[in-house]
Amino acid sequence: MNKPLQRTQLNTLLTVSLLSPLIRQMPTAVVRSAGAGAWLSALLAVPVLLALGWMNCDLLRGRDLFTALEQSFGRRLGRVFVWLITGWLLFYLGFVLRSGADRFVTTVYPEHSVWVFVAVLSAMALIIQTGTLRQLGRMGQAVEPFLLFFFLVLPFLVLPQVEWAQVRPEKGDLPGLLRGIFPIADTLCVAVYGGFLEDRTEGECSLSSLLRPLLALTALTALLCLSTVGVFGVSLTEELYYPFFVLLRNVQLTGFLERVEAALVAQWAAVDLILCSLLLWICQRNLSRLGFFPERKGIRLGLCLLLALSAALLCAGSSYALLQLTENVVPPVNAALGFVLVPLCWGVGKIKSRG
Repeated sequence: MNKPLQRTQLNTLLTVSLLSPLIRQMPTAVVRSAGAGAWLSALLAVPVLLALGWMNCDLLRGRDLFTALEQSFGRRLGRVFVWLITGWLLFYLGFVLRSGADRFVTTVYPEHSVWVFVAVLSAMALIIQTGTLRQLGRMGQAVEPFLLFFFLVLPFLVLPQVEWAQVRPEKGDLPGLLRGIFPIADTLCVAVYGGFLEDRTEGECSLSSLLRPLLALTALTALLCLSTVGVFGVSLTEELYYPFFVLLRNVQLTGFLERVEAALVAQWAAVDLILCSLLLWICQRNLSRLGFFPERKGIRLGLCLLLALSAALLCAGSSYALLQLTENVVPPVNAALGFVLVPLCWGVGKIKSRG
């Protein structure tokens, strides 16, 4: 059977999708742990993420995450885990819809309601579901160069304004730098959810194929930390909701863009849309494989979107409550799934194969 996704397309979708939580949580989350040397934490996170990537690829060799959970834990318990993960992903989808809308209202459109943006993003994600998985992959490939240019190149324009003394780590600050690894790893381990699409992807998962996107995302995190802390300092960076947006909105690009604010908003919308579309695709497909209306995609999509919108409505009553979710709830749950459940599934599978 021809599989709709190429390996490069899946990796591209995951890379673009990860930009959404990355720009939502960075650099503030890292700076609060690592201080002035936050950019070094991004470099120290590479071995941790490589280890998770290798384990994930070894777990998914010749199968997808759904099958791996069933084979490691047994069909009944494995499906319980799939139900739990799918339920979390539906909540996470609602959270992404709400937080993305809140970001627009907080930074650019304070006179608008968040629900306008939630409705528009939900409708666009639903429209994308009428296409094929390969078309979603091509969409990711189409926007990735612009996104990486925007988020990797533009910070270099800020470097002349950086006060290098502000990004120099203090002596004896190694514990803080190590603590700074965790928010980065928590954010990027969202990529493990892509394992549910392995059976729809050509070729096997390999660490070499993950190396380029991993290095690009960690380099972006280092640049975010370096540029914002270097300009604003540690104290102000910790207080700002979206310090990188505040920094870039005033960047002048003579002969190209008068201001980058509109372009930055467009990039935010693009990464949120692709992440929401990918999560919606995974959730409705998991429901199909779990036996929930396997022949009625429309019903599954409607239910998933309804649950996600309910989560968006109920998850937080204010921007402050949403910020608390962003900092204290979403990262730990993603970390538990990425750094506990996946290694546990891998370890149990290894023991079974040797027994």
